Amino acid sequence: MLGFLVYASTVAVKKLPPEYESDDEEGKEMVGKKRKEASADECDQAVEGLSSAKAKAKAKRLNESMKVEKTVLKRTWAALLGLGPALRAVASMSREAWAKKLVHWKHEIMSTLQHYWLGFKLLWADARISCC
Repeated sequence: MLGFLVYASTVAVKKLPPEYESDDEEGKEMVGKKRKEASADECDQAVEGLSSAKAKAKAKRLNESMKVEKTVLKRTWAALLGLGPALRAVASMSREAWAKKLVHWKHEIMSTLQHYWLGFKLLWADARISCC
């Protein structure tokens, strides 16, 4: 059998103090007198304060986004300026320097490939031993 769940929500009811709990009109009138109504000037001041707070928050967000854009732009510009000397160094290399560099790169690539080939063979042997 399927069980059904019943969802119920309860709302907390705020109780009034004993002096305001009367059922007559006089008790309800006292509650109304205790609550202070806001004047038009107070409402205007609250709206102006809220507007100025929103404007300040927007200006702060705009300023922060400008800072991020400046740092990204600075880093990009520094990277581009750093390419200039590197390209000049590469362009000024002689044939002998290029030959040495290519031999070095070939040696590095071959040793890396040998390292990974040996690791692959060891892993294959380990997997073969452990499975059977």
